[in-house]
Amino acid sequence: GGFAGYYGNGEPFLFVLQQATLSAHALRRDANDPHAVIRDSLDRALEFNPGAEVSAELHWTRETLVDAYMSRDVAAPAIEGWPVATLLRGLLAECTSITLEDIVSGYRVGCAFPGITHACCGDVFDDVFTQWAQLRT
Repeated sequence: GGFAGYYGNGEPFLFVLQQATLSAHALRRDANDPHAVIRDSLDRALEFNPGAEVSAELHWTRETLVDAYMSRDVAAPAIEGWPVATLLRGLLAECTSITLEDIVSGYRVGCAFPGITHACCGDVFDDVFTQWAQLRT
């Protein structure tokens, strides 16, 4: 997942989230850097846009993702059992101006906007991203 936009000076940016499973294959490929597999795929994609470059790279574990939720007043038991992909989607959804607390509450009931008339998708993330896309058109 990801999103794009423009800096104040008009230069474009792209924020991309990638998930990779730390597999035995990845470790055998480069024991010193298990992120090499996804970095290589991004490097190949950047070959199609010679002006683009990676300006920052972050490595998150499940624990650091849970810490990110907790730093926003979401209790760890509320996201217990959430897979990494769901935790990442929650942080991406937060970029649409929905709070993580609302995302977590909506995840439990399958709706991002309970009590508000909307075309509910039956999934908190589908609701959030659908609303965001509609605001952009």
